[in-house]
Amino acid sequence: MFGFDRLTRIIKKVTHGQFNDFLNVSLKNSIHVAIRFIFGIVQIKFMSIILGPTGLAILGQFSSLMQITSNITGGISHGATKLSTIYRNSPVRKNLIISNVIITILIISIISGLIIYILSSKISHWLFKSEEYITYIKLSCLIITATGLTNALLAILSGLKLFNNYIRLNIFIVISSFGVLLVCMYLWQINGAMSALYIAAFVNLLIIINTCWPLLINAIKPFKWSQYIHKRLVGFAIMLIISSCIGPVTSIIIRNIITENFTLEITGWWEGLSRLSNTLFNISVSTIGLFYIPKISELFNPQKLNSFIKGASKIVMPVIIVGISLIFITRHYIIRLLFSQDFEGMDSLFLYQNIGDIFRIFSWFFAITFIIKEKIRVFIVSEFSMALLHIGLAYLIIPNFDVQYSTLPYMIKTATYFIVSFLLYKKFIFTKET
Repeated sequence: MFGFDRLTRIIKKVTHGQFNDFLNVSLKNSIHVAIRFIFGIVQIKFMSIILGPTGLAILGQFSSLMQITSNITGGISHGATKLSTIYRNSPVRKNLIISNVIITILIISIISGLIIYILSSKISHWLFKSEEYITYIKLSCLIITATGLTNALLAILSGLKLFNNYIRLNIFIVISSFGVLLVCMYLWQINGAMSALYIAAFVNLLIIINTCWPLLINAIKPFKWSQYIHKRLVGFAIMLIISSCIGPVTSIIIRNIITENFTLEITGWWEGLSRLSNTLFNISVSTIGLFYIPKISELFNPQKLNSFIKGASKIVMPVIIVGISLIFITRHYIIRLLFSQDFEGMDSLFLYQNIGDIFRIFSWFFAITFIIKEKIRVFIVSEFSMALLHIGLAYLIIPNFDVQYSTLPYMIKTATYFIVSFLLYKKFIFTKET
């Protein structure tokens, strides 16, 4: 039978035995990736049927807000991965990291939740031009806490190289989130889809706490506040708060631009394609990142780091290019399979979006090193600059050209970011340290 072991041997032979651990972990994670891909695609299909383009556009605005709130603590997860990797053989430091990660997330969640609650009315009008969904915005503190703790515990498992637990939990998260969303969306349409995000977040957190209970008990019992760990975690948090908010805010602004210049239905087309694009990106990154992020955290020698990144990208990018090219070629069939008849006009948006997706994944290989190597200023400036470029291009192109050019700003931005991230990597990560 043509199984994983045989596939691994073939790839090792082609790559002359290099990157064996990278390949082994990625292949083990392929089950999770396959499940995530299948459920992600089916989810898009049900959303398009039940909500339609208009409902999908509204949900897109709310999802962007939830992404912002969830990512407020996202930087701590990257910090947890790095610190857990470095100190995984030291029980005392490992427990210190886990307990301080939990406390830091709770503090940040409460503060940010209160700020969002106070500004909920303004946020609601910015997103929906009304206060119809303001209750969901006010409750965002709950989802910040739940997703923050969930992502941090998963990050710690990855850093400790407990990959089997990490993969099993991620599979459960995909399936449970899909089930909750489908039931709620069927019963209450758009309100159900919004509620499902909260319900799934707490279901997933309870399961992960149960799995990680031995780690948590050992870490919390001798709790000690560490100023050193807290300072490093806050550094990661600041870096990711800014960058993670930039993407969703940019998406909200672009949806508003498309709606103002075309229709809410066309905004739904753009949102549908963006969801497909994000699904493919997240699957690609989760496949690579499970081994890639802990590995580059361990590599302090610039020559070895550069060699690893070069080798990993040579393995991954040809597959990505072929896969995305096939998506473009079969886009008409994909629309019929994944969406409803109301989305038939979105085929004109694929070209620039697909090219941009290739640049986006390629630039991730270099951009992620700024986070892991704690080049905070470099990362923030580059992310913020690219967001301004994206928004500026959207205001310039979308009002003055036909609808098929609404994804052109994305392509230009990702191509520019690839060049910028590579040059910054050579200057601050590789050349400077060499």
